[in-house]
Amino acid sequence: CSLATPGTFSSPVASVDFIPSTAEVAGVTSGASPLKIVVPIWDALLIAQSTPLTSASNLITITLSSNVDLTKDSNITLSGLNGTLLPDDPSHPVTSNPADKFLTGAGVWNMDDGTLGLTVGADGLAHETSYVVSFWVRNPADEQDASDVNISATVRSAAYNAATAADEDGANHAIFPEELVTASTESRLGIAGSAAPLTVIQAAFTSKAIGQSIPLAGASNLISVTLVPNVDVTATSRVTVTSLTGSLTPNSSALPVTSFPALSFENLADWNNASGAVVLTAGSGGLSAGVEHVVSFWLRNPSDAQASPGVGVEADESLHSLAVDALGVARVGVYDASIPLIAMVKANESRLGLADHAAPLHVIVPVFNTAGIGQSTPLAEASNMLSVTLQTSCDFPEDTWITLSGLNSTQTATSATLALTSSPTSAFQSDSGTWDQDAGTMVVRVEAGGLSLGTEYVLSFWVRNSATANTGAHVSITASIPSTAEDAGGVERQGTYDAPVLEAGVSHLVEERLSVDDMAVPLRVFLPAFDVQTIGQSYPLISASNMLSVTMQANCDIAPGSNLTLSGLNETQTPSDAALAVTTSPENAFEADAGVWTQDAGTLALNETQTP
Repeated sequence: CSLATPGTFSSPVASVDFIPSTAEVAGVTSGASPLKIVVPIWDALLIAQSTPLTSASNLITITLSSNVDLTKDSNITLSGLNGTLLPDDPSHPVTSNPADKFLTGAGVWNMDDGTLGLTVGADGLAHETSYVVSFWVRNPADEQDASDVNISATVRSAAYNAATAADEDGANHAIFPEELVTASTESRLGIAGSAAPLTVIQAAFTSKAIGQSIPLAGASNLISVTLVPNVDVTATSRVTVTSLTGSLTPNSSALPVTSFPALSFENLADWNNASGAVVLTAGSGGLSAGVEHVVSFWLRNPSDAQASPGVGVEADESLHSLAVDALGVARVGVYDASIPLIAMVKANESRLGLADHAAPLHVIVPVFNTAGIGQSTPLAEASNMLSVTLQTSCDFPEDTWITLSGLNSTQTATSATLALTSSPTSAFQSDSGTWDQDAGTMVVRVEAGGLSLGTEYVLSFWVRNSATANTGAHVSITASIPSTAEDAGGVERQGTYDAPVLEAGVSHLVEERLSVDDMAVPLRVFLPAFDVQTIGQSYPLISASNMLSVTMQANCDIAPGSNLTLSGLNETQTPSDAALAVTTSPENAFEADAGVWTQDAGTLALNETQTP
């Protein structure tokens, strides 16, 4: 340079070299050195999402680091976040770690452009430092592949002007070239690679089966539901089984349930009788993608027959969106995901011998297709075998109780173990029943193996007829069929309500007994008598042999082996004889054609071999 003087010539100043500043500027070493130029770049970029489910709140998290400082009021733009349901928001909340790194803790969201603009706060962002930013969006309603998310930035260029003693913005700001943000390859909700931003899938049940333990009216019925989700279902999410209509189970906010694997569902559910909806809450273990989950619960069947209703399953905006934000705080999104209502697949197995009766709440009323009773003899005072013939409308399982009532007016004493026989053999427990003389009832319990649909069973037992004539009993029959089932955990359970087989009359045999019409009616008692009974002798003279002739005709058959006694034949000289000869017409009516004569008693006892 030169120094001007008043004269013709100026005074030269010797040239010197400036010493460049080595001060760091914007995080650049020796950045104060004049015209040292550095291209701003992102050292590390990673973006991930919290959930891939349609329509759900989704926490987007981005991790970033740059090679230069970003000063206050610098702008960062994320783009490519297209397709969301999040409406425009000029002050969309964001969380950063470290905290409060962006002005107002918010950004500018534009739904159509799929962009979020952030303004750096007063402390700026330091170079070579990792920052985490998270913010909520709402996923699209339809499935889509991951979005390519880009990041760009404008770094405010400002400096202190010593001449004006003020901070001033430069006319041009530094630009970060737009760069693709690396998408996370992690899994979300059990789906590989679904942490990539705006990867969206529809939650569904790939398997959705339902069945029942018993189809009988009025019985406790264990409903079993098998579900396989295509995604993990988080704890406290709700799954609803719909349209289990017709049940007698009243409304309950604490319907007990059992699930397998354990803790898949909480052990209490909400039940609405009118709609037939069971609302299940995912337990602490949640439901795992691709894993079979079984849940069971008891309902009481309707009292009348019905077809299985159209049962469905859904999770209507009830799959919770859970996430951890940039500060490590657990958050719950505003919008839950859904599994749309879909029909369940009904079990088509047999139940109690009835084909295709495992569908839920398919109900029949059990009856005895055949119920008949007869007796062996109508004679007063006699031992009388009652024989009952049964055929059921379905299998009657072990421990079914069958009650015959109306068997009054016998002389058989009450017994807890009145012997019985059955065909097929041993159909009833202990080959005995509980007999109550006063009530006139016989109660039997079905043995292991049960009574099979379509098989005829006969049970017989002895009673003693009354001493007086009786027109017969009006016998009825009822039964109580137990409800047992294996729950979701594989444990055998007993339902609260057995299935009742309603009382019905038992038909009686219309047959003769002892050649008397209609005497097979149970406990119809007939008094046997001799309609004709005459006796005469052949010779009246003292000490002479004398043939006594007896003529008799009974009002019923007298069975072989019966004993007939003639008495009042006193004052004879014939000594007692165990085989006093007799002749009969018809021939051989009495055993060995002889009787037992007792002189002192004046009696002749005869053993019947055929009906006289």
